[in-house]
Amino acid sequence: MASFLVGCSPEPDLEARDPGSRLLAIQDAIEQDDRDSVPKLIEMLDNDDGAVRLFAIQALEHFTGSTMGYDFAGTLAERRQAADRWETWYKDGAVMPPPQSAPADVAPGRAGESDSRAGNAAVPIVGEPTR
Repeated sequence: MASFLVGCSPEPDLEARDPGSRLLAIQDAIEQDDRDSVPKLIEMLDNDDGAVRLFAIQALEHFTGSTMGYDFAGTLAERRQAADRWETWYKDGAVMPPPQSAPADVAPGRAGESDSRAGNAAVPIVGEPTR
């Protein structure tokens, strides 16, 4: 039975109807710093699946440093308004910051910032192992 389950795991695909495939693809996009995925991520802000919306906005925030006020759990009207801001931003030229130079286990934007408890130590991402 276990080999049957392994064979059924979804393949990462931003275009898939299956939310599991989309979630894996979003994770791959982040890990590979695939900024070409941004238009698809913006489309996913309107997805019916809350997990897909959550992963999409987290990926967009990873790439851009902003959520533009998008809340994956907001009302349909609130989500649509924020998704419209994303679509306008992208159509107007979508200037993204350069890829993060911080190590993968350091929260973006926090490397080198002062932490009163640890001097200038970088702050690890919660849930990520420290190295």
